[in-house]
Amino acid sequence: MENALPLFGLASVVISLGVFVHLSVGAWLRWRAFERAHEPPPHGHAQLGAGVREQLAALERAIEAQGVEIERIAEAQRYATRMLTERAPGAASVQRPPQGIITPH
Repeated sequence: MENALPLFGLASVVISLGVFVHLSVGAWLRWRAFERAHEPPPHGHAQLGAGVREQLAALERAIEAQGVEIERIAEAQRYATRMLTERAPGAASVQRPPQGIITPH
């Protein structure tokens, strides 16, 4: 359990990076959608535009749902890390068997 703390820290960094990438891509997609909404539509692509808008809306909803789930995972990871760091000083009081005892495997 003593070696788990760096792993939880690393996992927190990785999850935080994932959240950052998710938010960055989401912001970029929203910006692109905003720009496209204010552009005049090209000639002959009126029917295609409605389908693409529906697909983009579905994609945005899916990305938002993933972002919420990633944030929940990150919050659980932060909680677990906090619990381990608060418990770490008391973990030394756990009695361990002497080094000379060999247990059967």
